[in-house]
Amino acid sequence: MVARNSRRAGLMLGFALSFGSACSDAADDIDQYSDCIDICGRFQDCVDEDYDTDSCADRCEDMDHRNGASDVDRCEDCLDDMSCTESAFNCASECVGIVP
Repeated sequence: MVARNSRRAGLMLGFALSFGSACSDAADDIDQYSDCIDICGRFQDCVDEDYDTDSCADRCEDMDHRNGASDVDRCEDCLDDMSCTESAFNCASECVGIVP
């Protein structure tokens, strides 16, 4: 009986850890895509009102999955709290490849 309960507890723990990891991955994906939308929307607002933000966000997300979140996070972090003019001069190297 004790072996059965410990086996059951082990299975439940394994399930909980797997479920938690899956939720964490989904949350990371949502956060990364949200960052991409913010970056592309910012470019549209500051540079080109006709800019295709959907294509930009898709390209950004693909880039994000290849390079990890660091490239997108660096660009997003740089753009935070900056005006359009400041971001154009200060964030070009952080955002290269995500926006033109």
